Formats: sequence, C-alpha cells, structure tokens
Amino acid sequence: MKDMVNLKIQENESLKVGFYRIFSELVRYSLDKLTNIEQYDYAIHEARKSFKRIRSLLRIYKPAIDELLFEEFNILFRDLGRTLSQFRDLDSITECLSKIKLKNENKNEIINTLKIQIDNMRFNNDIDQMNKAINEVIDNLNNSLINLNKIELPDDCKPYIKKGIKKIYDIGRSQYYKNLLETNDILMHEWRKKVKQLWDVSLIFNDGSPEDETYAEEIHTLSTLLGDYHDLVLTFDFVYNEQLILDEESFIKFKKILIKRKDKLARQSFEQAQNIYKLSVEDYIKKIIMNKLVRYV
Repeated sequence: MKDMVNLKIQENESLKVGFYRIFSELVRYSLDKLTNIEQYDYAIHEARKSFKRIRSLLRIYKPAIDELLFEEFNILFRDLGRTLSQFRDLDSITECLSKIKLKNENKNEIINTLKIQIDNMRFNNDIDQMNKAINEVIDNLNNSLINLNKIELPDDCKPYIKKGIKKIYDIGRSQYYKNLLETNDILMHEWRKKVKQLWDVSLIFNDGSPEDETYAEEIHTLSTLLGDYHDLVLTFDFVYNEQLILDEESFIKFKKILIKRKDKLARQSFEQAQNIYKLSVEDYIKKIIMNKLVRYV
C-alpha cells in the first residue's frame, strides 16, 4: 500500500464523500502498517498518527455528526492510540534525548547514560504483549470500517464544516493567548492538540496555492515545536518516575537542561504562532474557510 494518505478533498469530490474516503483510507493505511510490520516503532508511529488525523476529521465534521456517534468514534480512536502509546513512548524519549547536544562534557555524560538505559528498556519490550495489543487494535479498526455507515452526513456539509473549523481555530487561538499569559505543561499540551487539528484542516482543504502551502508549513513548524516541548515533558516524567537518575546533583543538572530547552521552545512557539493566529476568528472564517468551501459541492 502507498506510504501516505491523500488527505486533500478533491474539487470533483463532495465534502460528504471526502469524509468517508479520508476516514477509510486512514484506517486502511493503519491496518496495512500494523499487519505488515517491518519495524515496530515505525508501524506504531504511523498508526497513531493516523488515529489523530481521524479524530481531527471527526472534529471538523462534528456539527454534522450525531453527538453520541461522535463520542463513540472519537473515544475509540483515542483509546486505540493509548493502547499503542506505551510501546511508542520510549522511542519518543530516545529521539528527544538525541536532540540534546551540550558543550559541557559532564552534562553530556548524564544524557548519554540515560540514552543507553532507555535503549536497553526499548529492546526489552515484551513482543508478545506488543503483538497482543496490535491485534486488539486491528480488530477494532476493522470494526470501525463496518460501523462507518452509522455516520449519516447531510448532503450539504458546508455550514457544519464551517462551524467545526471555526471551533478548532477559536480554541487554538485562545490556548495560544492563555499560554502567553501563563505557560505551563498542561496548557501547552492542550494547545498542541488544537495546532495539530488546524494543520490537518490546512491539509484537507489545501488548494495548492503558494499562500496555502506557506500557511500549512507555518502550522507544521509550530506543531513540531510543540511536539518537541511535549517530548521534553514526557522525558522528564519518565526519568523521574522510573528513578533513572539516583544521584541528586545529576538529577538537578538534568532538570535544568530540560527546563532551559522547554523555555526556548515555548518562546519559539509563541513567535511562530503570531502569524498563524493574527486573524480574528471571524476574519479567519471569512478569508480562509469561505474562500475554500466555495470550491466544493
């Protein structure tokens, strides 16, 4: 199967048909990765990424979907992601630590020692447990395709999609300003989720124009910065909970390294977000969304 899903709704494709196609392709892509595993970390990463995109798609169309059905599908894909996350987190932590390059040899030694410890834990992952979890996810994915026809969309989805996208932008913009006033890990995490959803919006309704491509890339860059911030939080929590650094002096140095990097990423995120959220909610809907939705049936 191809290595990516065409998220863009085509001009000769109705918004209604586009929903079912993108949902189905994302599920089948996940099934392909999880049933033909060459590398566990890659397969799990791709599947979880697809689950998040399905949840973004559901949020875009949420006003047109029965409330109970929305909750059913949204919770399903949230839980499927969580089922696999336990096998992905160690990879994210290793990648996070690999990005830390320090001039101080003593601090570098702390990071390198951690990487070795976590690499050993990765290699000791229980393959049988992992396969059991993957098989459970595969069964649920197949059922989601069978149950997809429960979602009955109206022929004219435009007014509903407008509301869905408006809410994604509105909440994300509010989270941005909240973090400017008081930055904390919980608020940054909530903001990150809305930025990812906005990025999916920019991919699904991308008309290929230079303006669209630039805007999508700006959101992607912000999403990456917030993803790196999230991985630092995940890394600190894991090292602390697993008591991987028992020496107090080394732990304090490690904590300071991560705080410094988090502060830098937060500043970069705020700078990157200025252009993304410069429009008011109403102006965003008027300029970005209405100009796009007019192209679709």
